[in-house]
Amino acid sequence: MKKTLIFFGALALSLTASAQQGTIVYNETMKLEIHIDGMGADMADMLPKERISEKLLHYTPDASIYLNGKQKEDQEVTEEMAGGGTMVIKMDEPD
Repeated sequence: MKKTLIFFGALALSLTASAQQGTIVYNETMKLEIHIDGMGADMADMLPKERISEKLLHYTPDASIYLNGKQKEDQEVTEEMAGGGTMVIKMDEPD
């Protein structure tokens, strides 16, 4: 009886270990240091200091894939410049 229980326990453990799959969700934080010649302190304060992106990792025993998750905030900064010019900073990620 003891050997039978050990056999079925080992069988259940091996089936559980081979069927591991899932998804990991995490946040990636990227610190930004943007320096532009002639940029004033008031304009520098408007630029983003960091970027936070949600990432997904889907995995199975045979394969895994990284994907971009939902973007939490608008990733574009538009600033009117003196003299009628416009500066646009857009931050997108590749799929």
